[in-house]
Amino acid sequence: MRVLTVLSVTPTFLAISTKGDLAASRSTVRMDLSRESTDAIADKLEISPGSAVLFVERRGKDADGKVVEYTQSYYRGDRYDYVVELG
Repeated sequence: MRVLTVLSVTPTFLAISTKGDLAASRSTVRMDLSRESTDAIADKLEISPGSAVLFVERRGKDADGKVVEYTQSYYRGDRYDYVVELG
């Protein structure tokens, strides 16, 4: 059974997750640095609708490749940076 859970709500961060009964053995993470906030997300993050947010989507899969966890996280664009160092 999957349950939708609001993991965290602060003025800078909102995480929503569904998790099944099994533990994930691997995860895929996708980030969208150019997403605009909806009215509902903007209200939770205390920003104007349409403001830039960092959107992170994570899918956890079991050993057979079945999705057992799905998380969406939204971060205020004016308070978070995404930095990758290579090399």
